[in-house]
Amino acid sequence: MAPSHVLLLSLFAALLLDAIIGDPESKYHPIRLIGWIIARGEDALYRPSIPKRAGGIILALGTIAAVQASAIGMHIALARIAPALGIAWDVLIIYICLAFRSLIDAGERIRKDLARNDLPSARRHLSWIVSRDTDALAEKDVIRGTIESLSENLNDAVIAPLFYAFLFGMPGILFYKSVNTLDSMVGYKNDRYRAFGWCSARLDDVVNFIPARIALLLITAGAFLLGYDPRGAWRTARRFGQAGESPNGGIGISGFAGALGIALGGTNFFGGTPSETPIVRPAADAPAPTLRDIRRAERLIAVATLLGFLAGASILAAH
Repeated sequence: MAPSHVLLLSLFAALLLDAIIGDPESKYHPIRLIGWIIARGEDALYRPSIPKRAGGIILALGTIAAVQASAIGMHIALARIAPALGIAWDVLIIYICLAFRSLIDAGERIRKDLARNDLPSARRHLSWIVSRDTDALAEKDVIRGTIESLSENLNDAVIAPLFYAFLFGMPGILFYKSVNTLDSMVGYKNDRYRAFGWCSARLDDVVNFIPARIALLLITAGAFLLGYDPRGAWRTARRFGQAGESPNGGIGISGFAGALGIALGGTNFFGGTPSETPIVRPAADAPAPTLRDIRRAERLIAVATLLGFLAGASILAAH
């Protein structure tokens, strides 16, 4: 088979595994190993003798290089034993780097908690997927936080990883996850990381720029197929997508708000300190989300994922 067909079958197998099995829990999970590399690199490079921005650049580039060398080296070693083993390695890595099932499961876990009026469990499960304080949230804020997390993470967990996997195969998806993990660990704008995490944060902005906008197209198309509001998705994202600090982060939230016809954003607390995020309203009378909107958001994620895969597969198969 041509290399493009091998990659296509590998991607299909990986996405199918993710949809059926979900993300495996293991201390040897590649993303955890990437996190371990970053943590050890930070220990070595965050020193008074090393300029913070320079240390952060070395950390980012060193992490990416180490991950690529390890994964590609393993692929080469396995492929020398048998070509099928190299392909199986690629499928395994791509599968583990996708988080479609995890995203759906996270939403369903909270939705079921709220459906049986178990607000404490819903708050606890929400804390697994957001960094905001959840201990005292009202039900309406748990629902809002859930939909905001699902809509934000559609790109990071599914669309962007698929984008780089379609372009560059297993090394591409690992490159993306390395950058994404770097940003999640050191890409903060606080006293410790403002300079040290600058390179990681900027890299994350760059690598997500195109995928985030592809995600909006998929959200809009998915809204059309599901009978939601595709025009609302597009217009709301165009209006509010750049309202926050990130050039990419607001696109998913505003797209979902418009597609579902609900208001998102508002006040969140982090370590007891209030933080205002832009309020996204597709219309002046847009209501706050309700419990049923979590399920609607999950359906939109599923359809957008399927459309994204089919689009990428069509382009890859044509070459």
